[in-house]
Amino acid sequence: MQVEALSEAELKALEAHLSATESAMSLAEARGYLTAAASAPTFVRPADWLPIVVGEGGFSDLKDANRIFGLVTRLYNGIIATLDAGAGLRRGRRRPTKRSPRGVRGICDSRSRIRAGPPTRRAWS
Repeated sequence: MQVEALSEAELKALEAHLSATESAMSLAEARGYLTAAASAPTFVRPADWLPIVVGEGGFSDLKDANRIFGLVTRLYNGIIATLDAGAGLRRGRRRPTKRSPRGVRGICDSRSRIRAGPPTRRAWS
């Protein structure tokens, strides 16, 4: 499935909304937070992270809220696609058992999460 990346205009609209809402994250914070949610060892429901990212209120109407929620969801899906592309792995493929550049061993699933193998000492240094 091909994920359509956000255009520059859409990124600017999202950034404008996030910066105008006091309780919302900045765009940079949102990217980091969504990357962490996408990389989590268990699935994090959008209902759990969406209110944290966009903050409370700040929508002029339901149409505006749906537009912003759609942009944030597409940003999240783009992050997942980037993680999958960067991993170069397909579901079920095994990563080599010797240390990876990050010092982590194990099997990765399609969302670039470690499913088996504890972090090595090098990963924490």
